[in-house]
Amino acid sequence: SIQNGDQEKMKSLLCDMDLKEIIKSAESFDRYFESVRSILKSEYSEGFTIKLEDLDFEPFDADTKKDFETAYESSFNEAGLLSFKITIYSAPSAALDAGQQILSSNSYHDKLVMLRDSSGWFPAVSVALANGLSQRYLTAIEIDGKTVTIAEYNCYYNMVTQLSKDEDSDMTDTNTISQITEVYTLANRAKREGYEISESDLKDMNEELAQIKETADSFGEAADKYYCAYYGMGMTYDLLYDVYYSQLLMHTYISSISDSISFTDGMIDDYYKNNRNSIDKVDFLYYELISSVEGSLQEAEETAEKALQNVSTEEEFRKACEDIYTNLSTEQKELGYYGKTAFDGTGFSYEDFEDAATDFRDYIFSDGRVSGDTKYFTVFSGDNDFGYIVVMAYIINPRHREEYNTVSFLYTTALTSELSDEQASKVIDEMYEEFLAGDKTQEAFREIALKYYSGDDESLDGGSYVLISKGDMTAAIEDWIFDENRKSGDCEKVKSDIGWHLLYFVGEDMPKWELDVRNMIAQDKVKEVYNDELNRTDERILNMNIVMYC
Repeated sequence: SIQNGDQEKMKSLLCDMDLKEIIKSAESFDRYFESVRSILKSEYSEGFTIKLEDLDFEPFDADTKKDFETAYESSFNEAGLLSFKITIYSAPSAALDAGQQILSSNSYHDKLVMLRDSSGWFPAVSVALANGLSQRYLTAIEIDGKTVTIAEYNCYYNMVTQLSKDEDSDMTDTNTISQITEVYTLANRAKREGYEISESDLKDMNEELAQIKETADSFGEAADKYYCAYYGMGMTYDLLYDVYYSQLLMHTYISSISDSISFTDGMIDDYYKNNRNSIDKVDFLYYELISSVEGSLQEAEETAEKALQNVSTEEEFRKACEDIYTNLSTEQKELGYYGKTAFDGTGFSYEDFEDAATDFRDYIFSDGRVSGDTKYFTVFSGDNDFGYIVVMAYIINPRHREEYNTVSFLYTTALTSELSDEQASKVIDEMYEEFLAGDKTQEAFREIALKYYSGDDESLDGGSYVLISKGDMTAAIEDWIFDENRKSGDCEKVKSDIGWHLLYFVGEDMPKWELDVRNMIAQDKVKEVYNDELNRTDERILNMNIVMYC
């Protein structure tokens, strides 16, 4: 257990650092030590001790102090952030060598918000930051007069974390600040220019938030904890509504910018010529040999050279890769570094390659390439133990722009996650029979879909898709809509891995490469507007030390 002297040790350390006035009694840390004690009991079966050091106190500025006074509905003589380092020493009873006791240690830094009223100092973290009260009042960022609370910051942080695989917390905080700045900068401009969210979009947003609220309310008195658990500490329904509304307003404004662009053939052609590396694609196969597995870089390159000697077709390349894997030893296979067959490099653009693969990228994107070209390249992995990677490549379709037409179609779906396969199939059959018995038009399909679909019925889904590219849909649907024999007015029942669908083919749209160009031009225009607005926007980062802790 924690030794009785530890609280006195905290008091002594504080006094030694001239912080006697901050903590008049070590009892202020009772709750803090109680939480530490419960963690340590679950970690260690034997005794442990704690050392406290590197204590520092930073007073809050007047605005931050005022925010805390608002949160507590009380005035404070002083307020600030106390930071310190904790080192936990444990001594397991099990002897590992010759009866020796092994002493292990684990260190971490912590911060406590300290407030002093007429009765003395107390650590607010155990009261306010733990239950979300302060997060709802304290400002994390101020953008052009718009205050973003710590609770809202936490919500955006969760969103960024879910979308990003980057585990660097500092980078996640940077991305969160960027996301918040973008949302509120463009949303503020939209308000200033009089843009409003459409009734249909607002209706969809309200319906989504109503479902969230219904779920939270089902927890009764624990509703606030639900919002905190899923959307960040301090979150409430009202704050969540503001987050959703601001994001939707930003997207409405971005759409208006895109819609305002008058595209011409000359504009599209010029943009393509100047940005080919972002638009052109190459389809290829590749396979990686690891020098450390092969024995040396020379052996890896010799294996690749030998494998490619008699390769002239896609099938022969695939077979050569399979043979490399087959000839590996059991120990080499168990490392898990090698694929059992060639990897698919379909639809790569020049900018999709990392800088380390410059030679590889330049080769497959050079204008002289033809289908069937093969070559291997040596790339340093960045890890001395892992060594170099030798990449074998086979060109399927050399540099090109994607000329196939995007498509539009209508659909309705009976989900097998909600219905049995037989029930889902029967629902689609009934729709199909009714469609075939009518005038078989696009309008007739919509009416039938609406007749069967109800927003309250989670087993059914329906709507329309426009400007769909290859790779956007599940395989079964994609095979149907991109069938070379598909024509406008076709309607058919299709089974996929999520259920049964009734599909109606509306027709072909613009070429895929042109859609990409239009999207890039629109993105550039939005970026131009955003940067212009950013130059006149006053942004202040406040209380990020507390945000990081939360």
